[in-house]
Amino acid sequence: MKNLNRGQIIGVGKANIVWPGLSAPIIRGRELVKQEQLPPDTEREAKLMKMRDDMVGRKSRRLHPLERGWSGAKMAGRSIGPPDPIEDGTYVQLCKVCEGRWTQTLLAQSLAPIWAYDPLCAVLTV
Repeated sequence: MKNLNRGQIIGVGKANIVWPGLSAPIIRGRELVKQEQLPPDTEREAKLMKMRDDMVGRKSRRLHPLERGWSGAKMAGRSIGPPDPIEDGTYVQLCKVCEGRWTQTLLAQSLAPIWAYDPLCAVLTV
């Protein structure tokens, strides 16, 4: 999503008017600054459009429910693809889905804890 307010300054706009206390100081030297119209800025709109076009926001890609799974960002429910081939057979009509996983913590006296994950997969027909 683009931030359409980017590049705009409070008190500066299409009319190009000096606003004392907002876009200009109230007192300049010993003289009070009054509101006045300046000549139009022809490059202002082009600069704003260029700045808005250059903005690259981070877009979140929508995942298909089969890719996303039923437990959010975790592995459970995600489709892993067809099962591994055995000998000369290929399994195109089958789909391997991760049902869950077990976490195993391995502790050693001199090392930090190591976690091992064992997935439980099911094979489904497509």
